[in-house]
Amino acid sequence: MRKKKINQSISGRWKKEIFLATILIQIFIFPLATNAFSVVIATDIHADSHRIIDSDKNRIIYPRNYKLCLDEIKKTNPDLVLFAGDLVNRGQKKYYLNLRDAMQGTQTLWVKGNHDSKNFRYLALDNYFTDFENWRFIILDSSDKFGSSTGFLENSQISLLSEWLKTDKNVAIAMHHPPFFYNSRKNIYTTDEIPLYDDFFKALTPNVKYVFTGHWHFNQTSEINGISFITQKALTQDKVCNYTNLDL
Repeated sequence: MRKKKINQSISGRWKKEIFLATILIQIFIFPLATNAFSVVIATDIHADSHRIIDSDKNRIIYPRNYKLCLDEIKKTNPDLVLFAGDLVNRGQKKYYLNLRDAMQGTQTLWVKGNHDSKNFRYLALDNYFTDFENWRFIILDSSDKFGSSTGFLENSQISLLSEWLKTDKNVAIAMHHPPFFYNSRKNIYTTDEIPLYDDFFKALTPNVKYVFTGHWHFNQTSEINGISFITQKALTQDKVCNYTNLDL
């Protein structure tokens, strides 16, 4: 009987220790996990009523489908949605207002593209940053000069970028144009940097983890010096809702 009581006592002690360990895990481990959040990356909505056939006849964009795609994105319940430019095909005010209304209730970041107009102001500033959890998102307008081809960042924008990179947070940068050369035959971009973006690359700091772009209507990801450059296909291309969901 005595041995049985000792075993019962030991068993009870282990139960208490296991219970306390479980509480400690919930207190110290689970809160760390909640720091992760989901981000949807989409681009080149080209909101309009007419389909768009680009230089590659196999790539057709169906802009009138954008509301269905926005609904689909919202149903994934992301913490943040980022649209990387060319939001409206011909810059009409009504479509900017439609996009704004469609994304009501969802935290959304908007990037200006070469198809966008002064009416972009109904959605956001041309250049800005915002912080979420342990991340900083820096939005740059690459469309102001040479907008229809390579895009460009002026010295004043590089100065803003350098200032905004002074943070302990991880950084994701979004702009419409990829800063690389484009091979139209192979539908890829090279990892050779366009000289126009020399100052951009020089400004990048070790805490930059992502650069999100659009413009070329195909998907491609490259990693350079520890930075993931992600170019996203047009949202409604080929009647499919194209977007990327990342957990940061």
